[in-house]
Amino acid sequence: MASIRLMDVVDLQVGGYAAYLLSANVKTSGDLGSGSDEVDKDNFKSMDAGIVGGIGFNVGETMQIGIRYLHGLTDVIDNADLSTVVGDAQNRCLQLYLAVGLGGQ
Repeated sequence: MASIRLMDVVDLQVGGYAAYLLSANVKTSGDLGSGSDEVDKDNFKSMDAGIVGGIGFNVGETMQIGIRYLHGLTDVIDNADLSTVVGDAQNRCLQLYLAVGLGGQ
């Protein structure tokens, strides 16, 4: 990911990501109860890729707070029957983060 610094305070971030599926499970909670269930990993593609954009705010010399949005570009469903029911399914993620620098510059 490329980071473009503006005025020593703001970093604009843009780039891509690649991800590998390690496990597949569903967690639920709500008025009707809560629980978790393992999902058949074979119904999903193992690899995912997408684009990332964000902004970070530098706090002092060694800290940064920021927000990023990840937008998947690949369909993650790898089962024709499931794809008929679900349709296109891509990953989306919003990250809030706090980064702390270690060591000197």
